[in-house]
Amino acid sequence: MTLLQLHYFCKAYESGSVTKAAQELFVTQPTISSAIRELEKEYDCLLLERNGKGMVLSEMGKLFYQQASLLLNYAEDFSRQMHEAADQTRYVKLGLTRSVGSNVYAEFFAQCVFQYPEMNIVTRPGASVVLFDELRKQHLDLIIVPRQEEEDFENLEFIELKKTRMLFCMSRKHPLAGCTSLTVPMILNEKMVSTINDTNKTKVLNRLFAEYGAVPNIIERYDQLNLAVNMILNNVATGFFPEEGVMRYNGIVGIPLEEEPEIEVLLVWNKEAKKKQEVRKFIKSIREFYAESE
Repeated sequence: MTLLQLHYFCKAYESGSVTKAAQELFVTQPTISSAIRELEKEYDCLLLERNGKGMVLSEMGKLFYQQASLLLNYAEDFSRQMHEAADQTRYVKLGLTRSVGSNVYAEFFAQCVFQYPEMNIVTRPGASVVLFDELRKQHLDLIIVPRQEEEDFENLEFIELKKTRMLFCMSRKHPLAGCTSLTVPMILNEKMVSTINDTNKTKVLNRLFAEYGAVPNIIERYDQLNLAVNMILNNVATGFFPEEGVMRYNGIVGIPLEEEPEIEVLLVWNKEAKKKQEVRKFIKSIREFYAESE
């Protein structure tokens, strides 16, 4: 007995004739008839009988059809699940912070597509704290994020891709726009905007301002970076953002703070994800890309 024989038998009964079954399955009529005879021979019984209206099931055929249908449905469901599971292993689920992560990946994207055109990469934007949580839950394979203060990398692996700078950003109309560098005392009274869930950036700002007995004057937080940028462009407020997040906006000036060093941009993955061949390819390719860029 084979699944194909069962399929031919069920189709012959459901179609009402061997001829119709053969037409629907694009095979010859003898192929269907032979499959049914083989089944009847194997189980030493008559499964299908002819009457004036076509094919009918014998008593044994009724039981056989019932069980064959269940088995075929199970096989189809099994095949679908296995294909879905195999497809999932071919996807690389990549989390990106909206500024640093997205721009770093954009730099690498053309190289990745050229080198591995068959690789399927699904990206998910989010704040660093959210992406780390998704990575630990194995909802993501890898993430590209700026290094976090006090981040716990237990059960995670990472490499440094490049370094970037946090810039104090303002409109070109701002009085400080002509400076080449700034110190924290120069910005203590500035109104600032930021994005939500930016816990790491908040820690950095609080640390810098605390040395002068002050706290950042953040007047608004937005879910989308472009909303915060528009506030800066219109000279309503200033902001503290990674270089990659604002470098494409012509109306914004980004100036480094003397007290804040460069920060590392990391590719982080969980150990389970590295078992996937596509993830290993991605890590190798992006590592080589940024090594050559130095």
